[in-house]
Amino acid sequence: MQKLSPLLVIDADLEFIASLKNDPAKEFCELISVKNEKELSELLSGPFCPYAGIFLNPAVTQPEGLSILRIAREYRPVLPIYLLYEQNHIPSLSIEKMQELGIHQAVKKPLTYSQMVELLSPMAITCNSREFIEQAERSQSVIEVAQENGFVAVRAEDFLLSSACFFDVYVHLTRNKYLKLLHAGDTFSEDRLEGYIKKGVAYFYIKKDVHEKYLQHCDELVTNLLKEKEAPVEIKVSQVLNYGEQTITFLKNNSVNEQNLKHAYHFVEDVKSLIKQMNIENNKFMSKLLSHTATYEHSVATTLLTGVLSHSLSFTAEPTRIVGLASFLHDIGLFQMPDFLWSEDESQMTEDQKRNFQVHPILGAKILRTMRTVDAAAIKAVEEHHVRKDGKGFPERHSFNIVAEIVGICDDFERLIKKTIKNPQFQLLKELERDVFPNFSRQIVYEFRSAFFPVEP
Repeated sequence: MQKLSPLLVIDADLEFIASLKNDPAKEFCELISVKNEKELSELLSGPFCPYAGIFLNPAVTQPEGLSILRIAREYRPVLPIYLLYEQNHIPSLSIEKMQELGIHQAVKKPLTYSQMVELLSPMAITCNSREFIEQAERSQSVIEVAQENGFVAVRAEDFLLSSACFFDVYVHLTRNKYLKLLHAGDTFSEDRLEGYIKKGVAYFYIKKDVHEKYLQHCDELVTNLLKEKEAPVEIKVSQVLNYGEQTITFLKNNSVNEQNLKHAYHFVEDVKSLIKQMNIENNKFMSKLLSHTATYEHSVATTLLTGVLSHSLSFTAEPTRIVGLASFLHDIGLFQMPDFLWSEDESQMTEDQKRNFQVHPILGAKILRTMRTVDAAAIKAVEEHHVRKDGKGFPERHSFNIVAEIVGICDDFERLIKKTIKNPQFQLLKELERDVFPNFSRQIVYEFRSAFFPVEP
């Protein structure tokens, strides 16, 4: 088998990615993997890179789902996409809709890397052809004037993988002069395309306004598709350890005890198992939590942190059922509110919006009371996770239980970790000392320091 260009895989399923990386077929085709929309956008908006194909899993990559297809279409308008789907989730996309989005075919997991390479190898660009591409790129840069004159550059080799093209395709001759090579709906033959590549054509061009209209069509199609039910809730729950990865990395770098980290992993697994036992599909607010990327990520990361802290506290009163559920579900009340409040960024809210936002712990408790499997202590902690010492916080109370303290301090800590990751100059411990620790009991602060800051900076 000839060596292929890299294979791009977009999936948050870490076990699946690990299995691909261990597949011997990697010697024929390099694996590049990303987990979410942001990573995909950063990768594709950077310098052009060759890919033998794109495999993406919209159901678990981003709970928003098919919007990642739009990103792929924006930066690689003709490169076909293979849609990955879980064994127990048949895509609701019709063949017609898949074709409109440039999806070559839907492929069921589990899938080996060898099988993915086999799907591509009959038509993918080979090393020999890529030598000509590289030579052409050294002598032909992407012409900036093309963008100014209303054209968008597309890598020539992308057309090797394409079926019928949505666009008229042009080649650049001289300044402001483009020759049409292909009509929309037609396909390059492999011999013809390789002939252009060997002659030094590294890029073809499509009209910018046509591309923009196509993206608008993709937006409309995706918007309609997102109204349909995506992956079953169980799939998203099963991906729980694929989130919170940045938090775990931060803790490792902060010299957190290995035993505490292992406990956190198992703690989240136990919470995942417990949630699966609950009748969550019938609760629309639970489904919204599991389907909203930022809140889901925050819930998992907060649960990891409470796992560390509850272990340090030697919390024995059913920690998974009480602390675990409370930390995972602490923001469920947000989903009974307008979506512009879901970010919990009070600095961007009006006074009226803040007052509305501050009701979400009470709403969350009410939602959880409808779930008979949720422990009363966990519900109380959800209701009081924003209560602070000396009557501060909300709702206004002058005492709150230890579970609410555990969830509350880890909730605050997780948000500060995110700030630290974005800005390494952010003085995390100083912020904790000034704005967080004074709001919690001495016992909680002491154990928090022992668990997360065993070595003072």
